[in-house]
Amino acid sequence: MPSLALEESQVSRKMADLQVLMLVNQKQEPRILPDLGAVAAFSNTAASALQRSFPNSEQLLFKRVAIDDFNIIYEGLRSNNPDLQKSYLPDPAQFDPVVGSLLNQGVPFRGAKQKALSEPFLFCPDPLIRINTNSSASKKAVLCSQNYVAISLLVNKFNSSNEGKSLVKIYAIDEIRSFLSRNNSLDAYDLVILPLPGMEK
Repeated sequence: MPSLALEESQVSRKMADLQVLMLVNQKQEPRILPDLGAVAAFSNTAASALQRSFPNSEQLLFKRVAIDDFNIIYEGLRSNNPDLQKSYLPDPAQFDPVVGSLLNQGVPFRGAKQKALSEPFLFCPDPLIRINTNSSASKKAVLCSQNYVAISLLVNKFNSSNEGKSLVKIYAIDEIRSFLSRNNSLDAYDLVILPLPGMEK
C-alpha cells in the first residue's frame, strides 16, 4: 500500500478525465449568461439542451476543458465579480439514475431532483471493484463514471461471478476529489474516471 496520499498534481491528472463543455464567445473566452453565469455542460446532450432553450437561432459555441480548468477560469472571473454565478449542466440521460440513487441514500425527492438538475455526480461500485486492465493481470484499475449504465453493467458482471455483492453508489465530484487527496490506498492510486460517450479527452 502506498505510504502517502496522491499529490495534487496526480489528483489533477485523474480529474482531467472529467471533461466539460464550457460556453464561450467567438474569441473562445468564457461567455457569461445573465441567469446562469459561467456555464459548463457535462455532455453533448446537455449542451444541445441549452442550445434548444435559446429563443433565437444563434449558434452557441463550446470549448472542451477539464473540470478543474473550468473552475480555475471561473474563480479568476469571480475575483473581479464576486457575484458571478456558475452553472453546471449535467447529462440529461443520467437524471433518473441520479435521482434514484440519491433517494436510495436518503435524500428527499425534491432535493434529489434539484441536485440531479444542477450538480454532476459520479457512479462507483460499493465496495469498489478492482479489474484487470491488461492480459497479464499485472495492472489493476478501479472504475467510476458519470455513466450509470457503464458502472451498473460492471457491478452486475462482478456480482454474477463472485460471492460478494457490490452496489452502485453515487458520489459528488468533491467527494471523489477528497477521496483521492486524502486516501493512501491502492484504490485511490488506481482509480480511473470513465468519461461519458463523446466526452473523451
